[in-house]
Amino acid sequence: MESYSTVVCIGAGISGICLGAQLQRQLRSTDIHIYDRNPDLGGTWWSNKYPGVACDVPTPLYSFSFEQNPSWSRFMASGDEIHAYIKAVAYKYDLPSRMTFNTECEGAEWDEQTEQWTVYLRHVQSGRTSVHRCKLFIAAAGILVDPKDFKVPGLESFKGSVVHTARWDISLDLSDKNVVVIGNGCSATQFIPAVVSKVRSLTQFIQDPQWLVERRPFPYTPQLRWCLKNVPLLLRFQRIMLFKFYEENWPLFYLNEKGQKARAQLAAACTQWRLKAAPEKYREILAPPFDVACKRRIIDTDYFKALHEPKVNLVQEKIQEVGEHTVRSESAEYPADVIVLAHGFEVLKTLGKMRIKGRTQTIDEHWKEFGGPEAYNTTALHGFPNFGIVWGPNAVTGHNSAIFTIENAVNYILKVYKPVTEGEATTVEVKAQAEKDEVLSMQRDLKERVWAGCKSWYNTDSGWNGSTYPWSQVYFWWRSIFPKWDDWEIKQVKGATKSKKASTRTLHASIVTLGISGILINRANPLWWCNVQKQIRLLRA
Repeated sequence: MESYSTVVCIGAGISGICLGAQLQRQLRSTDIHIYDRNPDLGGTWWSNKYPGVACDVPTPLYSFSFEQNPSWSRFMASGDEIHAYIKAVAYKYDLPSRMTFNTECEGAEWDEQTEQWTVYLRHVQSGRTSVHRCKLFIAAAGILVDPKDFKVPGLESFKGSVVHTARWDISLDLSDKNVVVIGNGCSATQFIPAVVSKVRSLTQFIQDPQWLVERRPFPYTPQLRWCLKNVPLLLRFQRIMLFKFYEENWPLFYLNEKGQKARAQLAAACTQWRLKAAPEKYREILAPPFDVACKRRIIDTDYFKALHEPKVNLVQEKIQEVGEHTVRSESAEYPADVIVLAHGFEVLKTLGKMRIKGRTQTIDEHWKEFGGPEAYNTTALHGFPNFGIVWGPNAVTGHNSAIFTIENAVNYILKVYKPVTEGEATTVEVKAQAEKDEVLSMQRDLKERVWAGCKSWYNTDSGWNGSTYPWSQVYFWWRSIFPKWDDWEIKQVKGATKSKKASTRTLHASIVTLGISGILINRANPLWWCNVQKQIRLLRA
């Protein structure tokens, strides 16, 4: 079976929905097909259904700029509410009619003769295979997709249930059960307070403790929702101010005097909260041994409060063995009916199991030459024409909304590949030297960020950081608005009018953005002028 569309997207989560919606809004096109291996759309918000799952970024910012919602029930909405919002946006743009679920992308290959991508697909349940050809191939499957393996002696003999938070079984009843939780990241700290009242016992195994930030209530009252819905521009103003607040945290990540001072202030606040809220017997093992901005901060959703329950045990030891109804550590044995894995994902496998081959090599081979995952402006690779990645290498932001980053990546992809979708060009491809220069610049600057000085999932064992973005989100926003066209090779269709490299509208938007940047980035930030200078150089390129 073979199909064709101008655009194929792998992933029906936030990135894929954003791409499909913006393709309609910006290019007036519905010629896209989206595949996802899950039974429904939503991506991470479909997969993560564990008790207590919620957003850790204010939802007015963790939402599409072009589909703002004045009716959120909470400042940081639950997973169910976010999934419902994503689904509503998808149906508004009739995207489900152009989606196929329960279908995994096994790989894709560039055809030099037809100048198209051949995408190889397999139905998850039946195993039936199919092929889909397209001009533009977009990988938007995300990075929090495949759970880490959990291997420990005796696991195969365990008589209870073993479940990862991202593969939650909603029929699983934890009432009066002995529950063991592995991990202490965001998922675990949300899950434990949500279930502690119903379980018989709860034992949590942790490695390094995390920095927890006190949650400050921000009630979404009916009066506020009415104002957001009826007062002109208030909804957008709220989003801008939230973005400004979070973007001003960017200096935390710099290894300079101001960055150290900012981290010291945040660490002091987190320490004060831990000493106030956590049980005295756990205060020592809850003290993180790494710098405060090394890993993504976690908002305390009553996790410290839950640790006061007599039925809760916090264990900072390695698991030695799993028995039929127990989990044994180095010093004790704990009862277990259910083992909950909240120990993370295979985040460095950016494209999962997909084998994508460009002109001469696969992406894995391409990345091996560099030393790790990378991409020009987080989206493009030389040797892979008409191909883009949303939420790709070095796209992760440690301080702002992922949806803001995703929107920028989508806007950038639609802008640079517009000649292909409009039929004006057969191929658009980033130049090899441009990719190399950007990657060198990224890795050099990442060595001057706090992530370089600590162990986290952001870095490989060799020190390569293919995860986090080394510059501000304002700068990434700027890059998405005004591409550096000299870094791209465009093969025009014979007889087609050469696309303008920058329209007057884009130029005007860029100038306005330059002014807004000075407002959004506090002048106390030592990078403020640096960012403006970068933007000016980009504008002149």
